[in-house]
Amino acid sequence: MLFIINFDFTKIFFEVTELNQNLYICCQSKFSIIMKNYFKILVLALSVSFTSCDKDTDESNSESNSGVVPVTDVYGCTDENAINFESLATLDNGSCAFSIAYLATGDWNITNLEYETEFDLSIIDASILDAIQPGLSSLLGAFGSIPIEGEAENAGSYSLSMDNSFTSDLSFTTEPIPIPLIGDIPGLPIDLSSNGVWSLQNQDEEILFIDALLDSQQLYSIDNLTEEFALLRGTLIVIQEIPLIGLYELEIELELTLEK
Repeated sequence: MLFIINFDFTKIFFEVTELNQNLYICCQSKFSIIMKNYFKILVLALSVSFTSCDKDTDESNSESNSGVVPVTDVYGCTDENAINFESLATLDNGSCAFSIAYLATGDWNITNLEYETEFDLSIIDASILDAIQPGLSSLLGAFGSIPIEGEAENAGSYSLSMDNSFTSDLSFTTEPIPIPLIGDIPGLPIDLSSNGVWSLQNQDEEILFIDALLDSQQLYSIDNLTEEFALLRGTLIVIQEIPLIGLYELEIELELTLEK
């Protein structure tokens, strides 16, 4: 029995071709949708990025055009009375260190002065004493030295400047000096004017005055110091003319009470 099968290859080819075209179109359509979505996301991302950059650029240009510079806080000591004052500091960091120098400056009156020294009788010329009374020099020699002490009010002034210059006037007269077997001799007038430089010493516990002309020094310990009151103790060396003796160097212990 013979069977004859006829295949229409042309029809099959066109049907297969049509199927492949449909598949291709379908895949292409889906791929197109995916790519479109991808490009949409990419465009959106780029848009946000450029917008942000434009905003930063605008803000930067705005600050540049307005001349406003961002302020940065500078930490340091902001107290002008401190020895480590920072003129550029905007915030105090608690580091300020203080000196009492600013308290010392100003015009001071010596409202009260207490003094103490001694007078050595042995330096008196024996011939002068024996001329007054024979054997007087021997008698006075037994006394050794005699104390000279007392106090005076309104005894002068000090003027201290921030540039460490100073002027001073010290003026008072001691109490009469009792000389055994002779009697009292007049008190000694102390007049001392000075100008030069001053400085604090020994961790602000002492104050030193150096005379610019004589290069002599006065050193006082600071017992008390406020803006209106000061109490100083120290030693003053002066060369004084004394009756019966002539020039005599006196080392005077002083306590100065000063007020502005």
